[in-house]
Order: sequence, then structure tokens, then C-alpha cells
Amino acid sequence: MPSGQQRDSLAAKLLVAQKSGAEEASASTDLLIQGLVERLPKANGVWPLDDRAKWLRTAVSIFDLVYKADEGEHREIGVTLANQDSERIA
Repeated sequence: MPSGQQRDSLAAKLLVAQKSGAEEASASTDLLIQGLVERLPKANGVWPLDDRAKWLRTAVSIFDLVYKADEGEHREIGVTLANQDSERIA
């Protein structure tokens, strides 16, 4: 095989490898989010507030794993439970 064809073949293989890597990362991201959504209870079902807060905290963790914040954003998303009189309950 002439060297030009070898370079083209190598470039094509690298392109396929890069695409596969991106697809795998996307698939794992999709699986994390899909798994989180699958943990939601059925509509009109009972879902205690503590369990809702746990689910939301898990969502925050997953989003922190798979998404980057803008440069200069050094804030965190938190989930807290509060009584109607605004007293915080962790």
C-alpha cells in the first residue's frame, strides 16, 4: 500500500476511534440520566419529601459528573428541606 493510502487509512481509523469514544461517553451519560429518571415514582404516587431530596441530590451529583460549569462559576447547587416557617431541616 502506498504511504498516502496508509496515512488516509490511519486517519480514517483514528476518526472512527474518536467517534466511538465520544459515543461511549455520550452513552454512559445517557445511562446515568436514564437510570435517574427511571427511579422516579409513578405519577400520583406517594413520594416522601426525604426521598425527593435524596433523588434531587443524586441528580446534582450526576450533573456534576457529566457537565462542566462555565469558567468562573464556583457555586454549588444544594437541596434542603424547609418547614413552612422556613426552618431548615437537612
